[in-house]
Amino acid sequence: MHEPDARGFVALPTPIDLALTLGPVAHGRGDPTIRIGPDGVWRATRTPDGPATIHLRAADGVYVASALRVAMHAARQISAELCSA
Repeated sequence: MHEPDARGFVALPTPIDLALTLGPVAHGRGDPTIRIGPDGVWRATRTPDGPATIHLRAADGVYVASALRVAMHAARQISAELCSA
């Protein structure tokens, strides 16, 4: 696995289940843009800064957002929007 280009934290007022929250984002079980597993949620997306891969996982009451190939501000915005969907 590659080291992330950036890492940030998304603090939410209450805990969420990432799989239940982000499962509906997938377009069927074979959607190549999202993978939900025991290590968290991986999502490929496009941002104004270009393509990005975002990894979300729960850790110590906060959600860690790691991003590959994207500016962290875009990853934070996308992560916050996904977790509050």
